[in-house]
Amino acid sequence: SVPPSTTSDNGEQMTTLFDPISFGAFVVSMLVLLDAFQRFELSSLPFMAILFVVAALSLFLLLRNERRVKHPLLPLDLLRNATMWRANAMGACHGGMIVALLTFVPIYLRVVHGASPAEIGLLMVPMTLGIAVGSITTGQVVSRTGITAILPSIAMTVATLALMAIAFLSPYLTGLQLALCLCVITICMGTVMSVVQVTVQVTAGQARIGAAAAAVQYTRSLGSALGAFNFAILGAFPQRIYGAMTNPVLTAVPLFILMGVMLERSRVAEQLLESMSRLFGRMRGGMGFSVCLIGALLAASTGIVGATV
Repeated sequence: SVPPSTTSDNGEQMTTLFDPISFGAFVVSMLVLLDAFQRFELSSLPFMAILFVVAALSLFLLLRNERRVKHPLLPLDLLRNATMWRANAMGACHGGMIVALLTFVPIYLRVVHGASPAEIGLLMVPMTLGIAVGSITTGQVVSRTGITAILPSIAMTVATLALMAIAFLSPYLTGLQLALCLCVITICMGTVMSVVQVTVQVTAGQARIGAAAAAVQYTRSLGSALGAFNFAILGAFPQRIYGAMTNPVLTAVPLFILMGVMLERSRVAEQLLESMSRLFGRMRGGMGFSVCLIGALLAASTGIVGATV
């Protein structure tokens, strides 16, 4: 049976101890299963089957209990919201396109045009400037008109059509012409993330703003990974996952999560933001100044930028 949820002062159900235990059981069983798969032997099939059943059962119990509590470990209710999942899907597509361009354009310039590393770096500058120009321009338009989703929807369509055109016309383009075309594309792509962040944060509300921002970061990272993924190495996918999961650097991930939970439950970040809003509230762009200053303070005090922001 699932243990009863703990409750907050106002009677709301909180995440139980069962959630991290079931999540840990799922992760550990999958790690061991991947290790067994890497050293596959016919005699280990029963053991691998047991591990698979444990992982599936742990995931099932976790998802079932997550639907019962007010503050789940995984924001399933947020991701079921149409606005949320559409915004996250757009962020994933944006991340995939950006990473793919940054990964494969230098290779193309080197192999096809014979550009030197210095020339490749120079030709990549317009892409970087394009993203900055698109982001700043979109922020100004959104703040003055209130228009949000239509901007990246149109811009991403234009960027997709432009990339399709480049795919056919690239043999006839010089390196400089290609860089300028990609600059226009990245201006269009720069319209995405600011709108996505504003959309999910407004949709989630003040109480769930941290979970909404984390979901966007996760989907964007997932899209970025898929954007540069080579399907020719799909056969080595389990070994790659196992190698990544056994990386000792990843032991810091639970500490990031712990820091984020502590800041949320203690309301330190919320109180800091409220204090800064009183200080900068009457200034134009006061919210931006407040968020940047709070991020700097928390980063300096904890050293964990990702979790605090």
